[in-house]
Amino acid sequence: MKVTFLGTSAAVPSARHNNVCFVAHAREPVLFECGPSILYQLAVAGIDPGDLRTAIVSHIHGDHSLGLPMLLMANYISQRRQPLTICLPESAVDPIKQVCLTVYPSMSAFIDSTVEWLPLPEKKSGTFMLAGQARATTTRAEHSVPVVSTRVNFERERCDLAFSGDTAYCEGVGHNAAAVDLLVHESNWSLA
Repeated sequence: MKVTFLGTSAAVPSARHNNVCFVAHAREPVLFECGPSILYQLAVAGIDPGDLRTAIVSHIHGDHSLGLPMLLMANYISQRRQPLTICLPESAVDPIKQVCLTVYPSMSAFIDSTVEWLPLPEKKSGTFMLAGQARATTTRAEHSVPVVSTRVNFERERCDLAFSGDTAYCEGVGHNAAAVDLLVHESNWSLA
């Protein structure tokens, strides 16, 4: 499996570092986080938004989620027919859907027919299947809003990847990421 980092910055990007975001290239590529400049980030990396089957967003903060309307618009313009699964903490699904439909009301039918909104449990762990024979396990993490840490087992590639965005110390994240092949853990400030 290959990982392409599209950004490694915090909420305020710099000229050299965009908001945190990466793609895990497996049988079906998985996008982790979807900040406001997602289309630019994908273009620079040479990744077609239409190739993505799954987007996993850890929480509702804009630097992690505000690219979703743009990602959907790019797929709408290209007349995407392939389903797209968007995984978000359960409390973020309706607000993000509303943002997408507020900025692009013409996408309503497209979103209804193409997008599967997968609410991730915020208070307990959950397990679900993704496109391309991948299994995801989530756990609650610690932040100022509900945030979910995700471990993905890419069965065909025989590897595990765990991601946690904007997470304070949390034993559940450590347990969920135990023995993975790759852990990507966003860490910008220390509270100590």
